[in-house]
Amino acid sequence: MPKQSADLLPDNLPPVLIDRITASAYIGVSPSFFDELVASGRMPRPRQMGDKRKAWLVIVIEDVPGELVRVVGAAAGEAGHPS
Repeated sequence: MPKQSADLLPDNLPPVLIDRITASAYIGVSPSFFDELVASGRMPRPRQMGDKRKAWLVIVIEDVPGELVRVVGAAAGEAGHPS
């Protein structure tokens, strides 16, 4: 049986692009909530790869989650909570 594409990379070389399921797991949300974040513009749209395949750039995904979370119990305008 042929190896999966993720299995072809050495452990010290992470992928540059990831699919929807992996992207949602990467930021710790369900795929359906990830879809909502993309639809609302809070997460970036995917890159089109060919006719059917879409993927997200890991470097772009890494920059976004801090903007999505707030400190538990913080009021609007406090440090760690977006206004």
